[in-house]
This record gives sequence, C-alpha cells and structure tokens, in this order.
Amino acid sequence: MSIRPPKRKTAKSQNGMSSGWIPVWGAGLLLMMVLQSCQGLQGVARYKAPDRTGSAPAGSAKEATPVTPAPAPATPAAPSRFSPSNQPVSVDKLMAFVADWKGTPYRYGGLSRSGIDCSGFTSTLYKDVYQTTIPRTSLDQFQVGTPVSPSDLQPGDLVFFQLKQTRTVSHVGVFLGNGDFAHASLSAGVTIDKLTDPYYADTYKGARRVK
Repeated sequence: MSIRPPKRKTAKSQNGMSSGWIPVWGAGLLLMMVLQSCQGLQGVARYKAPDRTGSAPAGSAKEATPVTPAPAPATPAAPSRFSPSNQPVSVDKLMAFVADWKGTPYRYGGLSRSGIDCSGFTSTLYKDVYQTTIPRTSLDQFQVGTPVSPSDLQPGDLVFFQLKQTRTVSHVGVFLGNGDFAHASLSAGVTIDKLTDPYYADTYKGARRVK
C-alpha cells in the first residue's frame, strides 16, 4: 500500500490571514491610492490660476475718485476810477506845501518866495499839489468849481471872503481841516487862521471845490 504524502497546510500570516489574501489586500490598497490621487488631480484641475493681468477680481474694484476740475481763472477786476492819476491827494502833501510857504511875506501881484498875494498863493498851491490850473484872481477863482457848504468842507477846498461894504469877493484861502485855513494875509504873509475867528467869520463869503 502506498503511503500518501501528508497534506500541506496553507501557511497563515501572523494575524491569522492566509497568504492568499495578501495580493487581494494589496490590490485594494493600490486602487484606493489611485482614487485618492484622482481626486487630488481633480482638485488641481478645479484650481484656477490667479489672474496675472493686474485687474481686480469682480466685485472688489474700488470706485474711481472723481477728478475735480480746476477753477477757471478769475476775471480781472475792472480798473478803479481812483487810478493813480486821479486818486485824492493826501492831506500830508497839502500840509507840507503850506508849511514850506509859511512866513512868505505878502506882496500884491507877487508869485514868488520873496512875496505873494492871496490868489497867487492859492493858484500856486493848486498847480503844485493838485496839478490843476485855476484863475489868477480871487474873484475869478470864486467862479469855478462846485459850491460847498461850511459843514461839508474838506481839506483843499477854496474859502472866500468879501468886503463888508460891497460884498464883493476880496480874499481867498485854502481849507486845511478842523476849522483851519491857510492864506496870504496882508499883515502876516502866508499863515494859518481859524474860520471861527470873528473877523473871518463875519466876512466869510463861501467855498468852492475845484479838485
């Protein structure tokens, strides 16, 4: 009788699984890794590369700041009627002229430092201070300019006096302000007096504004 060889037992792994399961388990593990790698590739495929053109993503663009137009250049102002050629002359210039001539002796018909009369003094003053030519005599000077009331007198206005007997203009001076006037008097030459002085207040005739 023949002796049968003993049956070989299938070797088992230490965890109780037969060695025949190892290839199956390994194939499953490999399939799982492939699936996971496919999902990773899909994630990469879904990823959109950032826009390199420099444009901001939709919805994130900031509104442009409106540009304020530059203001139009101002229209040049019209020249004032008080241009350098017709501005009121400073009282200082008037006072300086009077101070310079003060003390000049009176001389009928005179027009110089050696002697001057009342109308010669006023006509010289107007020519020098106001660059204005007025008549030579006091009577003729009374005919020019605009009449001015005593309450409206301004420095530079001509003030006139009259003879009591005939009420004819016989004397002229220049108002300086504060009731003062400058004139060439017969007794004192070029001097300053008050309009309120009884003699001048009594013979006051009127005033004219020429400048």
